[in-house]
Order: sequence, then structure tokens, then C-alpha cells
Amino acid sequence: MKSGTAQRTAFSEEEIEKIFVAIEGRQDLILRRRDKAIAVVLLNSAMRASELLSMKVADFSSDGRITIIGKGGKRRTVALGRSGVQEVERYLKVRESKAKSLWLTNDGRPMSKGALKQSMRRVRSEVPSIDDGVFAHRFRHTAITRLLRGGVPLRAVQLYAGHSNPQTTLRYASAIDSEPAFDWINNL
Repeated sequence: MKSGTAQRTAFSEEEIEKIFVAIEGRQDLILRRRDKAIAVVLLNSAMRASELLSMKVADFSSDGRITIIGKGGKRRTVALGRSGVQEVERYLKVRESKAKSLWLTNDGRPMSKGALKQSMRRVRSEVPSIDDGVFAHRFRHTAITRLLRGGVPLRAVQLYAGHSNPQTTLRYASAIDSEPAFDWINNL
């Protein structure tokens, strides 16, 4: 497989289910809640890893919307969804720290990109059947692909994902099966 190919591969629904089963099977309650919240937030929001890691507890609200600062210092609002809000609330209930950063390591420090990668590698080792790997950008890709498959207009997805260039969003769209278009045209 070429380098970078996996980063453009969305998770299947079966792979997502396996990831959640692996996370739910962990012994450490705080890490279990944190990692599930991270996975759900990434799947719902299409955030980049850096955007996720910059989240503060004060940024979180139960309405499920959060304003983040993305690439190039651009601000945008994304949704965590009901499931994201629920999982973050579950995580915050068991988290023992009053730290400002939302995502913390075992020892209470703000999660770094390295710590996030380590967490994703742990999931990958627990679910070896996921051929293309487990990493934050793949969750982002899955979220964007889901939006496009759900019929959200390309321009809206571009803005939601924080893509400056629509060609970037089109690369995600290229992974979508064209079969629904044939079905639609056949029904004319």
C-alpha cells in the first residue's frame, strides 16, 4: 500500500463497531471513557487531531456545538452530536482532574499528538483485522464521507471540514460509490 493511502480510507460500519467493542473492553474506566469520547467526537465532528487536542473543558457545552480554531487560524463551529455530548459527559464524570484541557493522559497531562497516536495504536493492536490502520485522520475521513453519503452539499461539507479548497473535499467524495447516482437515474 502506498504511503498516505490509508488516510483516505473511511472506516466501515463493521470496523467502527469493532473499535468501540475494543475500547469498551478496557479495564481502566477513565481511559475507556476518554477513548470512546474521542472516537465519537472525531466521527461526529470531522475535527483534525490538532483541533481535538486543543479542546478545553470550558469549550464543551451540552448543546453539542463547539467553535474551534483550525488550519490557518480559521474559526469554525462543528457539532459533537448527541452521542458525542453523552460520551464527553460520561468521561468528565469519571475524570478526576480539574485541568483546563479536555483530553488528558493517564498522569493528568494534556494529551499530545504522540499520546493520541499511542491511544490509536492501542486500538489498532486490539483490532488487528482493521487493515488500513487506526488513526485520528481516518476518523475525520469517515465523518466527511458520511456527510457526503448523507447528501450534505459539497460546499457545506467543505465549510464544515474547514477545507480552504473545494478540491480537497472532492478527494473525499471520490471514495464514494457512484451506485446511488445510477439508481436515481434509473428511476427517472
